[in-house]
Amino acid sequence: MLKKNIYIFLFIKLSSLCCLAPVEATQNLANFYSQNQTQHNDSTTTEDLYSKMDPLEGFNKIMFEFNLFLDAVFFRPTAYIYRNVVPGYLQDRIHDFLSNLTTPLTILSDLLQFDLDSLGNDTARFIINSIFGILGLFDIATELGFKENTGSFAKILKSWGIETGPYLVLPILGPSSFRGVLGLTADYFLDPITIATAQYQDPTTSYYIWAVDAIDAYSRNYYEIVHLQESSIDYYSAVRSLYLQNQLTKPQATSDDDDDIANLVDTPVPD
Repeated sequence: MLKKNIYIFLFIKLSSLCCLAPVEATQNLANFYSQNQTQHNDSTTTEDLYSKMDPLEGFNKIMFEFNLFLDAVFFRPTAYIYRNVVPGYLQDRIHDFLSNLTTPLTILSDLLQFDLDSLGNDTARFIINSIFGILGLFDIATELGFKENTGSFAKILKSWGIETGPYLVLPILGPSSFRGVLGLTADYFLDPITIATAQYQDPTTSYYIWAVDAIDAYSRNYYEIVHLQESSIDYYSAVRSLYLQNQLTKPQATSDDDDDIANLVDTPVPD
């Protein structure tokens, strides 16, 4: 049962990651077009590095196409329906509630990275939103100036200097690496949702919560994902570049998520 729970957790979490990687590429396009010619010429060297980190490129491309098929027949239609059928106000309440649920993991991430500024910010956010935001249904803390951050065990491993490892596209699960899979496995055991549902021996509830979280994330970036996929000549390389670009960025004194494009160095994204 435990192994089954982990597989389902990884499926939902990495499926969400696979969907959001293109979003990050879209958000970084403005930086790409504003770079000077010298930076543009360095793109070949950068892409060579990414290719070397992708020793299983043949297998990865097959899995990538398989995942695109699943996206077309399931993930994208589901996100589209959610975005256009569920009232926006209700979507916001769901998003805020789910974000608050995972804040304890963010606090732990801050603590293990010795990021005291983010630790104070995120602890305050959790207390304010849990009490005055009615268990997180309303994001009162942001209105008061407390920035929303996210954390993960992969981010902790990155700050500790653990190497990314080879790039790997998993069937259904999407883009990952040795460090990414290790981090997500740890996230499963540290996730407050997992801990809470384990107390009642009801893992089914956690599956529903993770699924809604993934759909919410996709729906909020739906059109950006569609635009990037339709405008990219080499969609596989674009997703790989953004993922590895993120993973290779040196840890910074920032509270943003490890997968946030704002923290990425300005390396060109393939057209």
